[in-house]
Amino acid sequence: FLRDAKNPNKFDKLLKPDYLRRVFAETKLLLGVGSEDQWYRMLSAPQRQAIRDAIQLRLAVDNPRRFSPAEPSQLKVDIKNIRELVVRIYEINTQSYYRTHEKQIDTDIDLDGLVATYERKLTFDHPAVRRHSELIAFPEITDRGVWVVDLVGGGMRGRALIRRGSIDYVADQSADGMVFTVIDENRKPIPTATMWVGSREFVADDQGRIVLPPVMDRVSRRAIISDGQIARQIKFRHLREDYRLTAGMHLDRTHLLSGAQSELLIRPRLAMGHGLIDPKTLTDVSVHIEARDLDGLTTTHHVDDLELDQDGELSVPIRIPARIIDLQATLSGKVN
Repeated sequence: FLRDAKNPNKFDKLLKPDYLRRVFAETKLLLGVGSEDQWYRMLSAPQRQAIRDAIQLRLAVDNPRRFSPAEPSQLKVDIKNIRELVVRIYEINTQSYYRTHEKQIDTDIDLDGLVATYERKLTFDHPAVRRHSELIAFPEITDRGVWVVDLVGGGMRGRALIRRGSIDYVADQSADGMVFTVIDENRKPIPTATMWVGSREFVADDQGRIVLPPVMDRVSRRAIISDGQIARQIKFRHLREDYRLTAGMHLDRTHLLSGAQSELLIRPRLAMGHGLIDPKTLTDVSVHIEARDLDGLTTTHHVDDLELDQDGELSVPIRIPARIIDLQATLSGKVN
């Protein structure tokens, strides 16, 4: 707001006059507004020297946090009193990084001992007192991945992390275990994706799905998903191999009085963890029926080799004994 102001009088009641005058003059000098002499006259000799000698190198606050793979990579940089700027670009192998680090990649990453993937120098001839904004393009950075840009000049350093594209996942479960569908920044499955859990690698199918078999004990795990260019670490609770079979059953009560032939309708429900899975997963499915009459006599009926369907009922024919007072049916099966 001081850049275009003719004088700082608007702020007289808010700030001390000496401070306001100095900030006003410095703003005009830094932005190159008008003649330098008129602004220098408002400053003391030490203030003039300090503003001439000051060195600035900083990334603009409106730089994007992430780039799409299709757009050019470029950064806005504010520079003052720097004649030569060294630009070093490091391409980061994110999968190797996350194999040995749990911390997210940021600009604090240790680059000591690494040779820059690309390096070049930029020169500027602006007056030492002038702060100028430069849009620096990086044609070396293309496709998807993560790069660190290191800017060094005038004894100052600025560092930026450039991310192009991203990787994410959608978690589900099936009869085979946990299902991770790895997706890109456009929410499309990545058929080349991999997942590292400990020292074991799992490879996605052609629909980007990775299946982790259940385990005996439910534990927290750390994994790395990758598409070969971008990697990301994730944490999850491994699914425990804990199956539960329940069923709703129905029998026509009028047949209990007549002792006639009837049908027992069974609607199965098979669950593992908090999710449902297809009852067709079960093998050796059988129904055991036990009936007891008024005399305390018990008759049993066992039906084997049944097939379950989650979309319909299982019909089991039974003959109801006469004078029945109790009937129990048990559905069972095995998970291979």
